[in-house]
Amino acid sequence: MVSSLCVSKLFHPLNLFWLILVWKKQAEEYLQRSGLPYTIVRPGGLKNEDNTDAIVISGADTLFEGSLPRTKVAEVCVEALFQPEARNKIVEIVAKPDAQFHPLDALFAKVAAQAR
Repeated sequence: MVSSLCVSKLFHPLNLFWLILVWKKQAEEYLQRSGLPYTIVRPGGLKNEDNTDAIVISGADTLFEGSLPRTKVAEVCVEALFQPEARNKIVEIVAKPDAQFHPLDALFAKVAAQAR
């Protein structure tokens, strides 16, 4: 599931528009309670143009700013389908030019699984 950074921040500007982050957080919680295996991807701001910046993956509620190309979001989502290390996790993602490149399986492995 693709969600958004900052879904846990009630006082965020995006909540001025029909509580968009509140609804995304509720959808995340519904998926977690469903009993289905999941990976929730919370990307930073979306860019249309691709770049060579390295992907940074972190656990829930640890990244609060940053952006990345839509193609990198798609890459993370597709890779999550095949990586056992991505199961039942919330991952926050951005891309940074100064970040060191790591394979996605290693990045998924660094994030702790969410408690149900």
